[in-house]
Amino acid sequence: MKRVISAYFYNMGKMLDDNKIFQTQFDDQLWINIENFVVNLSQLPLWKDRSMATTVFSGKRNYDYWKSIFETGSADGIQVLAKPLNYIEMIKK
Repeated sequence: MKRVISAYFYNMGKMLDDNKIFQTQFDDQLWINIENFVVNLSQLPLWKDRSMATTVFSGKRNYDYWKSIFETGSADGIQVLAKPLNYIEMIKK
């Protein structure tokens, strides 16, 4: 989410204080981008594969585990996503 927000501000030529992201007023278009990202993230096939609940996602996973999945598409040698997340593609409707 942070990358979606940061990319929007940088593309608009605006400065963004990383320590005050959620204390900054968001334009309507940024809210649309955030909504599209969340909707597209929720529709990824990995959330629908029940077998992953007992294998890949069993137990409490840390930030680095999820970061690996979203950046590379895999974790612990198991392919979870067909390809890494591209947040620019994820904000499209």
